[in-house]
Amino acid sequence: MHIPQQIVINPPSADQGFLSKMRANLADGLQNIANFDFRVVGLLAVYKLPVLARLTVMTSNAPALSTFLSSSFVCPGILEQLYASDLSEGEQPLYAALTGEQLLARPVSHIENSAMVQFLQTVGRPGRLTYLQVTDVDDRKSVRKRTRKFWESWVIECTSFITTLCALRSLLYEDHDYVASVAVLGLLIANLLTKFVVRSRIDRSLRSYTENNFSSGSDESVEVFILLSQRRWFILGGKAHDVQKVCNQPWMAESSLLELCLGLLATILVYCSPLLIANATSAGALWFGMLLLGNLCLAHALSTLYTSMWLFGKKVRESKLMKSEGFEGVKELVESVSAKYRSDSWAVELGLLKHSDPHVS
Repeated sequence: MHIPQQIVINPPSADQGFLSKMRANLADGLQNIANFDFRVVGLLAVYKLPVLARLTVMTSNAPALSTFLSSSFVCPGILEQLYASDLSEGEQPLYAALTGEQLLARPVSHIENSAMVQFLQTVGRPGRLTYLQVTDVDDRKSVRKRTRKFWESWVIECTSFITTLCALRSLLYEDHDYVASVAVLGLLIANLLTKFVVRSRIDRSLRSYTENNFSSGSDESVEVFILLSQRRWFILGGKAHDVQKVCNQPWMAESSLLELCLGLLATILVYCSPLLIANATSAGALWFGMLLLGNLCLAHALSTLYTSMWLFGKKVRESKLMKSEGFEGVKELVESVSAKYRSDSWAVELGLLKHSDPHVS
C-alpha cells in the first residue's frame, strides 16, 4: 500500500523577506530614475555659484589664450562674473606704510581695489600675519615650479575645452538633439561675452591709471601693513609704484553702454538655456547636465591651483621667504612688528596703538 509523503512548506526566513524587500525597492528606484524628466537640469544654468567669479578675480589679467580656453567652462555661475567686484562685500581694509613713507602718495589709506581685497580675504587666516609680495609677472625664481603649475592649469583648461567639444559633437551627430546643442552654444557665447566685458572694464581702469599720482622714487621698495577684518593681518612688499597700483587703483571701471548691452545679451542667453533644455530630448538634457557639473568640478580644481593673483600686469603672491606668523592678540602683534621695523607710527595711524602708550623701540 502506497502511503503519500507529507509535504512540509517552510515559511520564508527573515533574511529572505528582507532581500525580497530590498529587490523590490531597488526595482522601484530604477523605475523612478527611468521615469525622471532630466530636462529640469536646464535650471542649473541659472544657479548662482561664485566659482567662476572667484576664478575671474585670480586670473582676470592672465594671458589671452588662457582666458579663451577658460571660456569653455560651461557651468553654473556664468553671470556671476559680471559682479565679481562684489565678492569683497564692500570691505575696504586700511593700510599704513612700514617703510618708505615718503615714496607713497598716501602712506595711510583704504584699499580700493576690490580684487585685492578678495585675494586678501582668500589667503588670510584669523590671528595670523601673512607676508605678501608684488612682483612683475615674469619675475619668477623657480622655473621648475612655474612650469609644473603652468601645465597643470593648462591641462584642466584643455580638458574642459575638449569635453565641451565632445559633448557638442555627441549632441549634434549621435543624438541629433539640435535644441540642446543650441543651449550649449548659447552658454559658450554668454561666457565669452562676460569675459570680454570684465576684461574690457579692467583694461579701461588700467588705462585711467596716471603716473602723476606718485612720486619720482616709485621704483624703490616699500612695505605696508594691512589690517583686515577677523584679526587677519598682512605685510605687503614691492615697488612703491606697484603697491599703490594694486591697492589704490579700482579693479573695474564703470560699465559703458556697449558693455551693458553685451552683459544684457549674455543674461538673455543664459536664461534662455533652461527653456531650450525643456524642449530637448532626455538624452540631450542628460548630456547638458553632465557637462555643467563636470565643468564645475574642473573650474573648482583650477581655482585651487592659483595661490597668486594676476592684477594689472603684476603678480600678488605669498612670500616664499617669510612664513606666516600667529599671534595671541593685537598687543603681541604690534610689539613684534614694531620691534622689527623700529617704529610704531604705523600702529598709531591704524588705531592699534594710542599716542599715550609707550612706544616699542
